[in-house]
Amino acid sequence: MAKRTLLNAEGLDISLTRAEFDLLTALVNSAGRVLSREQLLDAIGSQFWTPVDRTIDVLVSRLRRKMEADPKSPTMIQTSHGYGYKFAPAVTVG
Repeated sequence: MAKRTLLNAEGLDISLTRAEFDLLTALVNSAGRVLSREQLLDAIGSQFWTPVDRTIDVLVSRLRRKMEADPKSPTMIQTSHGYGYKFAPAVTVG
């Protein structure tokens, strides 16, 4: 996290925007728990949004394309329809 980098299975750097990294950080820090779109907007520092804002959905889609083996059938970032998203894999620190 401190290096703000994400590596793929081969150890190669996956380029992330600031918003993508901040979103992924929020999801990983709450692994297994569903976060609402509003909570995720707060986590990425979005100060201007409307109730129909699709910012989070777009960022999740971009992260899935970069991280998932099959972005159309995601296993890491899962959707909680009508509410938000969760990071599904177990996370261990250390």
